[in-house]
Amino acid sequence: MARPLQDWMIPLIKGMLKRGDDQSDIAAWFLINSGRVAEINTGQRSLDVRASHTDLPPPSPHPSPYELWCLVQNREQPEK
Repeated sequence: MARPLQDWMIPLIKGMLKRGDDQSDIAAWFLINSGRVAEINTGQRSLDVRASHTDLPPPSPHPSPYELWCLVQNREQPEK
């Protein structure tokens, strides 16, 4: 289930969009609906908020939840 978009996310989302991250990767990073990212990208939402250029999450590709779980559990991941 997607979480609601929060104000603190918007500058980071704009910075990630400016960096060239895929909208779907951004939505997955924040666990939000990809439609909210699309609205920010097209200027339908939060037009007055500036993009953050600092403290951005690492660029994609991001690890999947399964890969993170394997790391936490100290388990080897299956070969891709």
